[in-house]
Amino acid sequence: MQPNSRSCTGVFVAPVCPMHDDQSIDEAGIESYLRWILSRTDVCGIVVNVNAGEGTCLENEDRSLVVTIARRVVPRHVKLVAGVCGNSTREMILQTKQAEAAGADAVIVVPVRDWQNSRAPGHAETLYQRLGKSTSLPLIVFNSVAAQFDTNTLVRILETVPTVVAVKQAVTDIGAYQDQYRAIRRARPDVSILSAYDAALLPTLVIGADGVLLGIAGLLPDIVIGMFNAAREGDYAKARTFADQLAPMSHYLYGTPPRSLRHVRTKAALKRLGIIASNMVREPLLPLEDAERRKLEKAMLSAGLIEPASVLASAA
Repeated sequence: MQPNSRSCTGVFVAPVCPMHDDQSIDEAGIESYLRWILSRTDVCGIVVNVNAGEGTCLENEDRSLVVTIARRVVPRHVKLVAGVCGNSTREMILQTKQAEAAGADAVIVVPVRDWQNSRAPGHAETLYQRLGKSTSLPLIVFNSVAAQFDTNTLVRILETVPTVVAVKQAVTDIGAYQDQYRAIRRARPDVSILSAYDAALLPTLVIGADGVLLGIAGLLPDIVIGMFNAAREGDYAKARTFADQLAPMSHYLYGTPPRSLRHVRTKAALKRLGIIASNMVREPLLPLEDAERRKLEKAMLSAGLIEPASVLASAA
């Protein structure tokens, strides 16, 4: 990872969205939580309204509100990225315009339907072209675990949509990550590659990445920042130490079925640490049941985030 002129570099954090117990947006809670994240000077971007922030469960009014709240807290030298995740191109264009009006610096397209990652020539490209023409904001492609672009489709998007500035690579196959890394570099050397595979973050950083974009960075920002900086400096022994620290929570949050609980678990962990006031999520998601909370405590204990005595006190 060498210095370059790409516009999205460093650690991008995808925070959760604090809510009140009635599932309404907790404005003060969001501000406080974001200030906690931004107290780290190495945070380069905040990415709201994506999966970690329950963006697919929020109404458009709430989505705009979250961007507005974040803009009050996020300084201008830190990029504020908003997720768009509508069920149609028209809705995503509307969300993009609302995000721009609320103060976002860029938008990332969150795949919520199979057609958004269609391998049929022209479908995905047309979506990104429509969005690109609707806004002055730069676009970030989201290559997700659940709906991954094949390399040809990804390259066609990059070649036909000049306003794309970055690709979030949540690619779980390391060989595929490497192939697409090379393809992106050939097609658009100016486009930033943001690694987003929590469970194998270090190998992707060794292959190459301009930055990372992770939900777990909203829970363990110091570990993610430390690993990224160590890898960028070529100190892979130090980076492995951070990877070992990240592993217990990464495995529990993202590697333990059901996958739909990954950000519910993150909220519960943040509440357990006293960073947010409530673990409430937006239905159809539901807060953790007792059995799942016990698994969370075990993972947090293994990661050194809580003390054994506090586990006993919590269970009492």
